[in-house]
Amino acid sequence: MIRWERQEDGNWLGLSGELAVASVTRGESAEREQWLWTITALKRPKGWRKGAGHRTSWIEARRAAEEYWQRWLEEAALRPDLM
Repeated sequence: MIRWERQEDGNWLGLSGELAVASVTRGESAEREQWLWTITALKRPKGWRKGAGHRTSWIEARRAAEEYWQRWLEEAALRPDLM
């Protein structure tokens, strides 16, 4: 789970414990609202899409980052050896 803190500039910083793992920033586009999300704290497994994207609202961008982070945590979890 990511703990989100709103920054003074209106952007969001995502933390896992004390480690900054994600960010959500407002896009530069003046035509429409756009929020860019990025997962910064991990190496992407082979075959995975980039840990970044854009959404039309900050809440949707945060959800996308959380889903990516959760998927990574599940893939990285230690599993018992199978015989």
